[in-house]
Amino acid sequence: MQIKSKIVPDKIKDYLVSQPETGMGYQVVTVYINNGKKFEKVLVTNASEIESVDGNPDIPFNAFDIVKVELTHQKS
Repeated sequence: MQIKSKIVPDKIKDYLVSQPETGMGYQVVTVYINNGKKFEKVLVTNASEIESVDGNPDIPFNAFDIVKVELTHQKS
């Protein structure tokens, strides 16, 4: 079993810190990872930790594999 990091890399955190929040203390983003997959409705708290993907607390990717995030504020 591979341990997956939920802590976003510094370069992503720096970007998120400069962006508006979706709500108090969180942002909803689309995540793109290094194998070309895309995950929508990713909840990130305090611009630093991934909490869920489309409401599911099981994160199907490692945060170290993130190459890009796109702020969407998409809640539903």
